[in-house]
Amino acid sequence: MTEKRPVIDDFSTMLPDLMAAPYAFYAGLRDAPPVFWAPRERSWVLHRAAEVQVVLGDRSFRVAELSSIVGGICQRSGRSAPGLTGLLSVFLPFINPPEHGLSRRYIKAVLNADRTEGFAPVIERIAQNLLTGGAAGGRFDAATGYADLLPPLFMGHFLGIPGQLVVDFVLQTAEMGRTFDRGCSPRYYARMEEMIVARRAPFRHLVAERRRSPGDDGLSRMIALADALRPMPEEVIADHAMFLIMAGSENTSALIGNAIAATVGAAPGCDLSGADDGDFRAAVEEALRCDSPVQQMWRIASSAQTLGGAQIAAGDQLLLLIGAANRDPATNPDPDRFDPQRGNRRSFGFGLGMHYCLGSEIALLEAQIALRQIVRRQPRRDPDHAFSWRDRQTLRRPLRLPLILSPNESLRP
Repeated sequence: MTEKRPVIDDFSTMLPDLMAAPYAFYAGLRDAPPVFWAPRERSWVLHRAAEVQVVLGDRSFRVAELSSIVGGICQRSGRSAPGLTGLLSVFLPFINPPEHGLSRRYIKAVLNADRTEGFAPVIERIAQNLLTGGAAGGRFDAATGYADLLPPLFMGHFLGIPGQLVVDFVLQTAEMGRTFDRGCSPRYYARMEEMIVARRAPFRHLVAERRRSPGDDGLSRMIALADALRPMPEEVIADHAMFLIMAGSENTSALIGNAIAATVGAAPGCDLSGADDGDFRAAVEEALRCDSPVQQMWRIASSAQTLGGAQIAAGDQLLLLIGAANRDPATNPDPDRFDPQRGNRRSFGFGLGMHYCLGSEIALLEAQIALRQIVRRQPRRDPDHAFSWRDRQTLRRPLRLPLILSPNESLRP
């Protein structure tokens, strides 16, 4: 193999400092070459906005197909994981053309962006119910009692599936988020296989039931579209429904939690009491930039090219540090400051190009409403308990957000 230059020998996504304090770590990379080779990752690392934008917008850079990677690891270990790899094969962020285009059109038709505004009253009601039911006594964990629950409850409403079933599914499959990180063992994948096979059963039952007796809901729409456009067995439709639930819950919960964490205790100029919907939208978008749920993305070069002064060969793997690129001072001055009034912010939190998140508008709407509803309760940090985040490489998401809420609402409905 041709020697790679420039090189940073000690970089690794598995460094404890990168997961524990990612933004201090990223700040330490700002003087590094924009594209460098990391032998421990066997990949090029990109951490600045200009190069990340080029790669995300260029279709010649393919995604790493997670289903095939996991399947290969399992096969080499003598284990089989058809349930897990089958589910991963419909995860849009990890599919390349032409299958990606077919699946994307299908999911886009299911989501139907024209319906987005009608979701607001439903999201408002869910948020109010969670705050009313969980914030008694003033102390409230805005992660486990709010951010983790609102998106799956909304996805249950959207798909026409009982909310508790969806919440249980999301909580029980939370560990699957590690599948997107490097370094998972065959034993871990075996556990995920058992879990997915068990959790798929009620969704297959619902697909069969809804096919016999369709309703006015997202799951019925999924079945009708599948039957009309690209016939799928019940198991594959169930996998698409599970993908929608997981994608629509995990990342949105992370965005809501990160936005709350960024907003509570922010500088006086960021006070949102008395703010309007546009201000809350801006705060969520700034949280997406400043503390993106998606911290890393992977791509594979289809052809040789020069990028950021580095000579990329066909087949080379590239690691895009999204959290670092979002804080590139070249595109976002004073990048480590949370500033909802920031103009022309640049963020790759929802991706770019053909893999841009189809549910971005729904996620932003959920986060905007969730943030506004909790700000009405005049939140402040619980001095006896610290905020904490899950120890993940790819998805940055709060584990605990202990708050003290006022019993009285401070904003008009």
